[in-house]
Amino acid sequence: EALQVLRGHTSWVLGVATFVVNGNVQVASCSHDKTVRVWEPIGGTQLCHIALDVRCLSLCVVSEILTLGHEDGSLSYWDILEPRSPTALVE
Repeated sequence: EALQVLRGHTSWVLGVATFVVNGNVQVASCSHDKTVRVWEPIGGTQLCHIALDVRCLSLCVVSEILTLGHEDGSLSYWDILEPRSPTALVE
């Protein structure tokens, strides 16, 4: 049985990354529904919702930088230290 189910995406989940910010475990996910979401898995709280057409994601655990791969072949970098207000570093 699953420990927690995170619901919010309306289509296939394409990528998932788990990381720790200030001692708290968080999960980033991207979906075919053109969103990226950041979650607090304990309790299932969604911390962030970014509307972008993303196909994959990766995370630099040391600096809390989320790298997103887009359908047009580009990458964007997001600072998610404060997931309720992510900042695009480069697009």
